[in-house]
Amino acid sequence: MFTLSDGGKLCMEWHESFPQPGDKRPILVCISGLGGQTHATYIKHVIKELGSEFKCVFVQWRAQSGAPVTTDKLYCMAAWRDFKEPID
Repeated sequence: MFTLSDGGKLCMEWHESFPQPGDKRPILVCISGLGGQTHATYIKHVIKELGSEFKCVFVQWRAQSGAPVTTDKLYCMAAWRDFKEPID
């Protein structure tokens, strides 16, 4: 769970585990689509194809995948700043 600067919450799901020291694989950050779930077919395909070359993390938008509603701002695909905060 990641807390945004305005108090909103995002879920961040690592495919294997949080990167360990010495793991040289680059991190591939994926965002959920309209369905908002990591069990979608395209997500499973990404893991199958790239999971050994990258550390995969899936960012779930506000109020998706069990993230609590903590502000009056909800999920919106145009809310790119929400996606930028955990990356920075």
